[in-house]
Amino acid sequence: MAGFSIRLDNAVMKQQLQGIYNRGQDLTPAMKSFGEYMRGKTEERFSSERDPDGNPWKPSKTARKEGRKVLTKTHRLRRSVTYVAGRSSLALGTGVVYGRIHQLGGTVRHPARTRRMNFRTYKSGRLKGRTVFAKESRAQFGMSAQGRAYDIVIPARPYLGFSAADVAEAVATVKAYLLEGRS
Repeated sequence: MAGFSIRLDNAVMKQQLQGIYNRGQDLTPAMKSFGEYMRGKTEERFSSERDPDGNPWKPSKTARKEGRKVLTKTHRLRRSVTYVAGRSSLALGTGVVYGRIHQLGGTVRHPARTRRMNFRTYKSGRLKGRTVFAKESRAQFGMSAQGRAYDIVIPARPYLGFSAADVAEAVATVKAYLLEGRS
C-alpha cells in the first residue's frame, strides 16, 4: 500500500467482548441492583397507595376511619417485600400469607359457628345483682350462640409488579452491567 494505512488491533475489542460475554453468564450483580430498585419502588407504592401503573388503590373504609393509609395497619406486609436475585432473573414477593389476597383481591368466607359465652352474677359490691361477661374459669353459667356465615370481599390492591418504567430501568441496569461492569 502506498501512501497511508490504518490498522485496527482487535485485541482490545476482543478483550471487551470477552468481558461482556463473561458478565452475561451471571447477571446476579445486576439483578441484585434491580431488586433493590424494585424494593424502593414498592415502598413508594405503599406511600402513594398506587399500583405499578400509577392507578390509585380502592380506599379502605377501616383505614379511612382509623386515619391511616391502606395496607399499613402494622406495616408487616410493607416490610416483608423481598427479592431473590438469580443468574438471569429476579423474583420479587412476600412471605406474608395475606399478601396474595391484597395483591389479587378475592373473597374471604367465614362459616357459621357456635360461640360459648360465659357469665357471672355479682352478689355483693358495686356490681351487686349485675350479670357480666366472665372468663370461663370464673363463670357461674354460660350459653351458646350461633353466629351467621358471612363473606368479606377484598378488592385487588396491587403493590408488586413492574411498570413500563421499571422494565426500562431493568434494561438500563443490565446494559450498564454488561457494557461497563457497573451494577
